[in-house]
Amino acid sequence: MKARTTWSTGFLIGANGEFVFGLDEAPKRALRVRTEDGEEHEARLLGFDRTLSLAVGIVDGLGRAPIPAGPPSELRPETWVVILGHDPKGLPSPHAGVVAKGPERQASGHVASVVDVPGAPGCPVLSADGALVGIAVARGRRRTRVVPLDYVAPFLERVVLGGRRD
Repeated sequence: MKARTTWSTGFLIGANGEFVFGLDEAPKRALRVRTEDGEEHEARLLGFDRTLSLAVGIVDGLGRAPIPAGPPSELRPETWVVILGHDPKGLPSPHAGVVAKGPERQASGHVASVVDVPGAPGCPVLSADGALVGIAVARGRRRTRVVPLDYVAPFLERVVLGGRRD
């Protein structure tokens, strides 16, 4: 029986091949990563946060530059952002839109803003000048919940610097 492939959007967060990606549950098998140039790499899981539907993995020796981080709390209403997603074939599909509301505390306990564009967990959210300001944490066809980078940064730092599973 052929193993099922699950597509997830992700992006580099560290200079040593660390990346964050959307995931509804912890993976039960090895990770494979396909970069935008079509190369495939073996990866391993470093951590997972179920409430955010986000995971962190690493591709040893990838050696590519991560997206630069922007100033904290850039997800205020009426701020323009770009959500970088992918289409059903795995091709890049960016969407520009405006933050509609937030940041607000969600029922799950995390803080999120709502952006009036499609997205999926693990999509990077960039400011108008191209800096990383948040990460999408819920799939939306017209509106997407986004966690500000300063809220999710402690989880990312703990996992990347500690190299442990959560």
